[in-house]
Amino acid sequence: MIWSFSESYQQPTRLDDFSLEDRNTILAAIDYYGKQFQFPIKLELGPGQHGPSITDRVKLGLNPQADPGCEIFFDLNFGLPLPGESVSYIHSNQVLEHLNNIIFLFNEFWRVLIPGGTMEHCVPIYNGPHAWSDPTHRRAFTELSFRYFCVDANGEPFTAHFSDYGITSRFVLEKQDVRPGLDITAFFKKPA
Repeated sequence: MIWSFSESYQQPTRLDDFSLEDRNTILAAIDYYGKQFQFPIKLELGPGQHGPSITDRVKLGLNPQADPGCEIFFDLNFGLPLPGESVSYIHSNQVLEHLNNIIFLFNEFWRVLIPGGTMEHCVPIYNGPHAWSDPTHRRAFTELSFRYFCVDANGEPFTAHFSDYGITSRFVLEKQDVRPGLDITAFFKKPA
């Protein structure tokens, strides 16, 4: 099933920030996919042409042409069409840099991950040749970018030192692997 939306770009941080029409579409998708799987599931975001070879996770892609072999087609700029606390693991490789609103998506990760759930995301690093050369990239990432969605060593949100920016996630950043000039892979956990 392909879902369509009335608005092409927004900066929401929560579901209520969308138009009523788009909110209804998102809620309908959550209801639809909530009946399709036995939860919790493992989730692969934007698998691209690798989709058909990934067999241990439910695959979520933008459309059948870009992401063949997916069980879910949905625009991540409008969230995750899954019930709360329904996912045990989320993985993406070179996906997050293409999205309009990373804050809303991390809030969605927080909503759908079960307590103790984990995530792994690989993104291009800001000073690498591919960070800004790809015209579809909306952002680049530094070694500090993911900390905004996490708590610090004292359990305080990293954003407590600035503004919360509408961020509701409080992940633990377990580790980051940085390949200078190439990418950052970050490993997160939602506290139990």
